[in-house]
Amino acid sequence: MDCAFARQVWSSIWSKLGLHMPSLSLYPGLLLDWWEACRKELVKEQRRNFDGLFIYTAWGIWLQRNGRIFNGIYNMVAQVVESIIALCKEFDEAP
Repeated sequence: MDCAFARQVWSSIWSKLGLHMPSLSLYPGLLLDWWEACRKELVKEQRRNFDGLFIYTAWGIWLQRNGRIFNGIYNMVAQVVESIIALCKEFDEAP
């Protein structure tokens, strides 16, 4: 992953949740390769929450990118992380 901001968001999300994040540099190709490698380390019951975390983190970074490009809005990493965690909580509480 070439974007320093995105790397900081991924790292901060994992750190804030007390999780170990496998190095993104070990997977220089697609983010999908990294996701699949991380997912294999989890038991089946943990995968739903992990998938939600992955999807909402990627989406949160994408929303931040669009905000910067189209609206000139620059949020700090911590703000993006908090919005992603809020989305994850909503996902977790959904039926």
